[in-house]
Amino acid sequence: MTKRTTSKLVVLLALLVWAVNVMDALADSGFFPTGYQDSWCVEFNATERALYVVHANEEDGLALGDRFTKLDADTFAIVDEFTVTGQAVGEFIYLQSESKIYFINMLTAQLVEYDCTLDTVTRSVAVEPYPRSLLISPDGFTIFVSCGEYPKFGPSSDPDYLAPRRGKLLKIDRASFSVVDSETSYSGPVEMAINSAGTRLYLANAVQMDTRSGDSQTDLWSMIEVFDPSTLNLIREFEVGYPCIGDGSSDHVILGGCTEFDRPPLLLDMALDQTTVIDTSTLGNHRDRFSALSTDPALNNGFILTSMYGDESPCSFAVIDLTTLSVSPYTITEPGHLNRIFIDEAGNQLILWSKEVDGLYSVSPIP
Repeated sequence: MTKRTTSKLVVLLALLVWAVNVMDALADSGFFPTGYQDSWCVEFNATERALYVVHANEEDGLALGDRFTKLDADTFAIVDEFTVTGQAVGEFIYLQSESKIYFINMLTAQLVEYDCTLDTVTRSVAVEPYPRSLLISPDGFTIFVSCGEYPKFGPSSDPDYLAPRRGKLLKIDRASFSVVDSETSYSGPVEMAINSAGTRLYLANAVQMDTRSGDSQTDLWSMIEVFDPSTLNLIREFEVGYPCIGDGSSDHVILGGCTEFDRPPLLLDMALDQTTVIDTSTLGNHRDRFSALSTDPALNNGFILTSMYGDESPCSFAVIDLTTLSVSPYTITEPGHLNRIFIDEAGNQLILWSKEVDGLYSVSPIP
């Protein structure tokens, strides 16, 4: 799927110069560059032990993600690279067995199918404005896309700054690549998860942001919506501290907490549709930005990427024993905001991504 062009030597030389400059700047930080500048979205494939990174091009003030790099999980070296010309890639799903990537085009509001073997876009379908996240059903037959404009900043008393149910959850049949059903949702979708039986779909929403009196910081009210994937009927909804679902293990995920609202993170059993409180009071005042759960029974650990309230640069993550739900802080030295945490069990390491510095950080062995 690699494109061979006459300008490749020039690109490689420019990349070498950039990488040397970045490595000099980050030599003491433990971070490694993601291959190019402006990393926009990163996903980890545990089977290949590879990271797939989307890089953005700034055009007319819009971040157009059209470049992919594949990185080795051990060395973070570039293994492959390709360009999806003219696309604004947001969230994406890579199906290794089919050599296909499904992604949302944030600029044209489309779901796009890209064949890595043919190195071309094969199909696309229009979705609702502001597509934000997507996931594929356990049987592989259906893709779900959540759409909606994030709520604005402003006083909570102003109804224009609330996030009513103006979003859309779309159900797309992979065979016909058409929208077969839709349902109204909140307007600030962030992340989704689905249980292994395909009977419950969880959608995390950023419902409201407002400016507190005498404080420049913002408050975030978050909601989890639970849908029946077969009918898209809304089953229930409940509040959480932060709109974070993260990467799950089997039928379990961690829902983000926020001490500012006195809402701790929750361990969600998606098979039973039940939650258990995780006491993170020992971490101090914090928000949970992302989470991941180990799939190896020998590890039995979960990890939450945290940030101090009012400080957008997380300085630690928490290690959670999934049997006792005890929490231990783990502090690292990092140069910028951390956005994602991946568990590379085969490599016995955690991989942290910082969009701010376009870097990757390895913590080994896994705590």
